[in-house]
Amino acid sequence: MVSGGPVTMSYGLVVMSCEPVVMSSRLVLMSGGPVAMCGGPVMISGGLVLMSGGNVVITGGPAVMSGGPGVISGRPGVISGRPVVISGGPVLISGGPFRMSGGPVVISGGPVMISGGPLVMSGGPGVISGRHGVISDRPVVISGGPVLISGGPVGMSGGPVVISGGPVVISGEPVVISGEPVVISGEPVVISGGPVVISGGPVVISGGPVVMSGEPVVMSGGPVVISGGPVVMSGEPFVISGEPVVISGGPVAISGGPVVISGGPVAISGGPVVMSGEPVVISGEPVVISGGPVVISGGPVVISGGPVVMSGGPVVISGGPVVMSGEPVVISGESVVMSGEPVVMSGEPVVISGGPVVISGGPVVISGGLFVISGGPVVMSGEPVV
Repeated sequence: MVSGGPVTMSYGLVVMSCEPVVMSSRLVLMSGGPVAMCGGPVMISGGLVLMSGGNVVITGGPAVMSGGPGVISGRPGVISGRPVVISGGPVLISGGPFRMSGGPVVISGGPVMISGGPLVMSGGPGVISGRHGVISDRPVVISGGPVLISGGPVGMSGGPVVISGGPVVISGEPVVISGEPVVISGEPVVISGGPVVISGGPVVISGGPVVMSGEPVVMSGGPVVISGGPVVMSGEPFVISGEPVVISGGPVAISGGPVVISGGPVAISGGPVVMSGEPVVISGEPVVISGGPVVISGGPVVISGGPVVMSGGPVVISGGPVVMSGEPVVISGESVVMSGEPVVMSGEPVVISGGPVVISGGPVVISGGLFVISGGPVVMSGEPVV
């Protein structure tokens, strides 16, 4: 046990090993090449806790560090314990690679800032919370029973950013994640913020459910691939762009002030697919939407693509105006119901088929090289029908 004020150790090599290691002081300074501490528990606390070395290695039954602030830097840095608990105001961690593992890994501070070669965190659970959370490494890898990350702002960037857990819960104002790639998986994945901004080489998000909300939600990537059972996303606005954009789920529910989805191809599938926004704008080469049913509603609904292909139990589309264009436009369902003020469809050709097909609008305007409509029955009404 070492206590008092301050505690300073600086050597070529700093090694402390006992059962337990306990250090408490207004100021704890340890520097060397390397710094190694191990014990039943390892417990370090101080006004300021500063540890730096060629290597920083801390292992213990629990490993507990607290200070205001806590600064840890090493090349590499290794902390393991059951649990690992680091708290301070702020917490600053940097290293060549930095690895943290334990029963739970818990990091909290005024701001929490982690940077280095790669960052690898594993534990059951992994919890990071701070008024300002910034993680920048190449790569960032976080896994745990649950993974819980929260902050005023939460920022993560790296070569790849990989986050996986039982549940993965990320919240902040804002949440900003960028990497090449960004891969997030969990049972469930819940991301919320004001705003949520995710970008990457590819962006891949999968979960039991995937639930995302923000003001706004903006995602962009080489491809953007989102899958879950269900996928529920809302934003003010909600914007996704990718090459391609692929969204699939038990149900898929997307809503927003505006909802804007664009990509090389755009493929959305689920049981059902429900989209609402003011407006809903979808463009791609092609746009393929399938579900049981497909329900799209908006201020206007505007869908355009190389081909536009929509299929479902029923397909129901309604809006201020409904505007669809493609080469071709193909819509099929157990029923097809379209209503708008107006309904405008253009394609080379336009093909619509269903149990019943019901199209109604202020005016209904359909144009193309070929127009084919079939169903039992077919009902078209408008002022006028052109």
